[in-house]
Amino acid sequence: MLVNLEQRFFGQTADEIQVGVENIKIEVKLNKQDIGDIQQLANFPIFLADGSQIPLASVATLDFQRNYVRIQRVDGLRTVSVFGDVDASRASSTDIIGQFRAEEVSKLQQEYPGLRFDFEGETKDSAETGASMAKGFLLGLFGVFTILSYQFRSYLEPFVVMLAIPLAFIGVVWGHLLLGTQ
Repeated sequence: MLVNLEQRFFGQTADEIQVGVENIKIEVKLNKQDIGDIQQLANFPIFLADGSQIPLASVATLDFQRNYVRIQRVDGLRTVSVFGDVDASRASSTDIIGQFRAEEVSKLQQEYPGLRFDFEGETKDSAETGASMAKGFLLGLFGVFTILSYQFRSYLEPFVVMLAIPLAFIGVVWGHLLLGTQ
């Protein structure tokens, strides 16, 4: 889809002819008047894998904004930001990013050595939540150990009690599986 749009807006070499010693490239692209027309862009045909066509507006939400042309940098490196909203009834952002990482990242990094990807948004929030939960779990374990240490007036007995809890859970699961109880 991106390649089709890029070819329409920035042009694609359709043919190359040689006149004498000069090579002349024939490029095909949209008229300058059509480029600014959002309705024209909404009707832009997207070719599917089976060869059928659908308008761009059926798979993308188009929004017209004025923006300054500039090179965006983060920590001194050029960046390109890609934003998108995911229809949760069709796919999850985790699946889309996983598929992108599995299929596209290696191809792009081979073509452009030194290319780096940072995934933000929902993916970054999920990673932060996981890290926060791990810290909270460890803090909770330390709190339980501290309280048990005061109760037992020992450091060994709270460790034995805390070790017995996950072992007991494993025993319960195995017992239910062996007896066929659900």
